[in-house]
Amino acid sequence: SSSDKNIDIFDEMTHLLFRIFGLTILGAEMDADLFSYYMNLLTEIDSRLKQPFPLSLSPKFWSDRRKWFQFIDNRIRDRQSHNDEEAIDLLAYITSRNSSELSMEQLRDELSTSFTAGTRNVAIVVASVLYLCSRYPQTEQKLQLEIQEFLSKHGNNFDLADINKLSYLDKVIKE
Repeated sequence: SSSDKNIDIFDEMTHLLFRIFGLTILGAEMDADLFSYYMNLLTEIDSRLKQPFPLSLSPKFWSDRRKWFQFIDNRIRDRQSHNDEEAIDLLAYITSRNSSELSMEQLRDELSTSFTAGTRNVAIVVASVLYLCSRYPQTEQKLQLEIQEFLSKHGNNFDLADINKLSYLDKVIKE
């Protein structure tokens, strides 16, 4: 129909997972500016694979990199000065232990790497599963049935370990 529109699932998943990673890693809502800085960093990482020299010549890259790292530095400082006992993000976990032997720069780099390594890789998996389910409706139906049965049994009261009981989901993701 004329209202149909193409959606780039990978881009949508990358954006969604960026927001989810923001909450789970940094305990922060991630806005469009941060997403722009982050995507510029990823674009630069991709382009470096094709360049004979390791450093970027792009002033925008260096500016966005500084803003990205500054945001993470500020989140670390905020968590260190205001420990939230209810927070469940990775940064809260690390800072609540106060035993980190990492410097501020090392911690920031590790958190940033978690984003870089995780967001796009998970987006690839989710987009691939969605695409393959659209190509194989029987698989999609079987997967939906397993998830519906799981939710009927557990509702919203389940632990991460319970998700491991979704054996068909596990097979689909591993495929």
